[in-house]
This record gives sequence, C-alpha cells and structure tokens, in this order.
Amino acid sequence: MASLIILFIPLMILMFASLHEFKYLLSPSFAFIVGFVLQVFFCFFYTEEWSINLSSKTVGIILLGCFTFFITSWMLENSRVRIVVGKKSLRSGYEQDDHEVLPFEIEKWKLTFFIILQLLTLVGYILFMNSNMIGGNLAAKIYYYRSQTADYGKVISIPRYLSFFRLVSSAIGYCLAYVLAYNMINKFNKNNLLVFINLVLSLFLEGIIGARGGMFNFIVAFFGAYFLLGNKYNRINISFKLLVRILIIGIAIIALLPILGNALGRPSIKGAAYDTAMYFSGSLINLDTFVRTTTNIKFPHISVFYGLLTDLSGIISKEFITSQKLPTRWNYINGNSLGNVYTAFSSYWYDMGWFGVILYSMLSAIIMHSIAKAAQRKTYRKNQLSISMILYSYFIPCILFSFFANRFYA
Repeated sequence: MASLIILFIPLMILMFASLHEFKYLLSPSFAFIVGFVLQVFFCFFYTEEWSINLSSKTVGIILLGCFTFFITSWMLENSRVRIVVGKKSLRSGYEQDDHEVLPFEIEKWKLTFFIILQLLTLVGYILFMNSNMIGGNLAAKIYYYRSQTADYGKVISIPRYLSFFRLVSSAIGYCLAYVLAYNMINKFNKNNLLVFINLVLSLFLEGIIGARGGMFNFIVAFFGAYFLLGNKYNRINISFKLLVRILIIGIAIIALLPILGNALGRPSIKGAAYDTAMYFSGSLINLDTFVRTTTNIKFPHISVFYGLLTDLSGIISKEFITSQKLPTRWNYINGNSLGNVYTAFSSYWYDMGWFGVILYSMLSAIIMHSIAKAAQRKTYRKNQLSISMILYSYFIPCILFSFFANRFYA
C-alpha cells in the first residue's frame, strides 16, 4: 500500500499540473500521465488480493518517465524561441488564425460510398470467421482467432483484399474522427450523421478480429481532436463542470471494457469491476516483476523499435531483429492471467536502463508536442484535411496507452 501511495500522489500532482499548464484535456502530457494515474488507482482495490508491494525501482522508473515527459513538454511550451515567417513573428509555435471558420463538407455520395465499402468489408470478415474459425457463435469464433494469433503466435491468413479494405476503413476512421470533432466544435451539422455511421463501422471493423485496443483508439482519437480544436478555437475552457462530465464519460467508456470483452468472446473472470482493474493494473504488476528479475539491462537492446525493425525485416537480418525483442511472458496471480504487457517503460528500461527511461520519454514528448503545435497552428481551408491533426489523433491514443504497452514507438 505504501508504494502505491508514494507513486499515486506525485502522479496526481503531475496530472493536474499538466491541466494547468496546457489548458486542454488530452494534451500529450496529460494523456501520458493520466493512464498511469488510473493504473495505480485500480490497484488500491486489490492490494491484498494481488499482494502488491512495488519495488522502489518500479516506482522510480514510472515517476522519472512521467516527470521527464511533463518537464520536456513544459519547457517546449514555455520556450522563448521566436520564428520569423515573412513579416509575422511566431512565439512558441503559435499563429494567429484570422480566417473565417468554415464547415468541413464531404459530399454525401462519398460518405455513402464509404459506408457501403465498410459494410461489405464487415460482411466479408463475418463470413470468413464463420467459415474458418472454431466456436458456437461469432463472438466465440472471434475470440478463437484472437487467442490463436495473439496468445499462441499462430499465423491465420486472412484474404488480402479483406485486410486491405480493413486498413482503408482504419484510415477513413481517423480522418472522419477529425472531421466530426471539427464540425461539432464549430456547430456545423451537415452530414454529421453519415460521418458518425462511418466511424461506428470503423469501430466494428477494428473489433472484428478481437482487438479492443483498436476500438478505443478511435474513441480517444475523436476526443483528442475534439479537445485540441476546442482549445484552438476557444470553445472549451477547463472547469469543474467539464471535469465532472469527463469523469462520467470516462467511467462509461471504462465500463465498456468488460462488455466489449464478452461481445468479443472473452468470458468474464470475476466480474466487470475485477476485469477492468486487471486490464488497467496488470501491466504495472508485470513491470514490477520484469524489473525485479531482468538482469541483462546493460546489454545493448533495441526493443523499443522492435516493431519497426520487424517491418524492415527484408533489409535487416532476422537474427538482429530476433535478438532485440523484449523477453515478455504471460504472468498469473491467484490463477488469473495478468497478460503479457509490461507498460512502455519496460522497453525503455530494457534498452538502456535509467538513461533509456529519460531518453525515450523525452523523445516521445518532443515528437507529440511538435505534432500538437502543428495541429494548433493549422489554418483551416475548406475541404482540406489537417494532416497534423490526423497525426495527432492517431498518436494520442498511443501516448495514452503507454501505461499498457509500447504503442508509440512500435
């Protein structure tokens, strides 16, 4: 209990400091820290059942990483560097937007076409699952696919055209999450229903292979764009009333985790509350086990970029890639699985120890702050997508889920 309190109080301070300094919810700093706050919070309810007694090293790694991310973002936000563009002087990356705010309009026929395309792709996946997976119903078949591919590493080939159109659906989802957030913030309503239907279908196509993470990525992407745009156009100010609303929405979203798990064929372990706590806090216990038992930290690894190296396997030798993989394993407590994710800090620590925690946290803060500022500077033009905003919407879920796994660099 003492180790959790020592960890929880500084994290809360950093979280509220992020709200104060950056003025909008889901700023990169707030998003990075709030996940760890929730992770520790859920631990308090199962301290004795899970026999939690975090090592000082684990507490130090998390606090050092979160503080590094915050202080790097704060220094960039408050830098006095001036950039001259033409006759304009921009301070801290801001640009005054004097242009008229116009609705983002996508033709109805395009949105209808996207809906048909995604529906056909979804039907194709359902037919594939029903024909090739074991299980009594669709949820069981989805769970079978997920367990075989994610848990046991089995390769199950999905028709390439289905994989391609699912990728297209994902791209559509991230683009339209920005469009819907923009129109809602500026109170433009044209074709928003069709945009919303497309987003729902993108969510379903993420879940059709059993991945809840992809579904929540879209939800976080929308809210990330919504709050950043609200800050940009001075539509949303942080207040107690807003925080209460967000808390209610957050509880509702968190409550979806076990519900989605059941829908995707994952049976409840010990009830919704326990499943949710395990989802959030299991990786913290795994991290503690990892730092206690891993002894070859001084050996040079590149596990943070393992996903990128795997994608480049045609250029880089497989022996080099294999040697860099984070040595994770499935952990259990009282017979219940804790999963095999160890937070993003496990990779940071495994690669370079304390220096890796500082370096990778600082680097991710610099990248995300730059993307956020580019999105805030963007001057809107009718029917032009903001690439920087889409990048922000895509990466902010990765930052938020740092408490779970290394998604940002992977």
